[in-house]
Amino acid sequence: MNYQIYLEQTRDLLGSPSEYFRSWDRANSFRFMLRTALLLLAVSTALLFFAALANLSVLREAGLAMERALPGFQSGGFAKTVPWNRIFFAVFWLNAMLLVGFSRHLTVMLLGEKDRALATTQAITFAGFLPGIVMLTISGLIATFFPVVPGAVQSGGVRFSIWVSLMAVLLTFVFDARICISGFKAVYAQNTGRAVLTWLSPILILGFACFVLYGLFILLLIVVR
Repeated sequence: MNYQIYLEQTRDLLGSPSEYFRSWDRANSFRFMLRTALLLLAVSTALLFFAALANLSVLREAGLAMERALPGFQSGGFAKTVPWNRIFFAVFWLNAMLLVGFSRHLTVMLLGEKDRALATTQAITFAGFLPGIVMLTISGLIATFFPVVPGAVQSGGVRFSIWVSLMAVLLTFVFDARICISGFKAVYAQNTGRAVLTWLSPILILGFACFVLYGLFILLLIVVR
């Protein structure tokens, strides 16, 4: 496997997404981005797993401290399966990318874009998530060595861990927006408004689904009464 290709592609993608997608090989884009995402998830999961293994006693103590400080709180089986629960990182983000890509492609279809393909939309979504996975992995490593525990005084490391986590989430959205909007404009010839709508569609669909479920729940309560 030529890792130099991945480094060059990543550099081009982050440097100028618009130029990157204009010279994109659509025929092989999905396979390349899927391999890249799987490789990155495998490396990230391994790093998080071994970091948790190295700091296992501190993480378990943090869980016990949380239970002592919050009456009635139980860390639960998931928290007690450290470091094995780090494997969930790869499972969660792979499924998230697939679901987000599918929902964005539904929007592309509804907008009637020409030359659309699910594999292409999915590949653009994979590309948008890649920087976020890196940043969330870094924040996860920091949080592993500086776990948040309740208390009046938090160490500087814990405060830094919290800020890094918040910044990682924010930058994940920023990079995903920049890359995906550029990709939709270059590949599907969308204008900025349609590209932004396509990028936002998973959030809009989720919000609409929650609204519908809430309405059905209220209706059910009224009928039962």
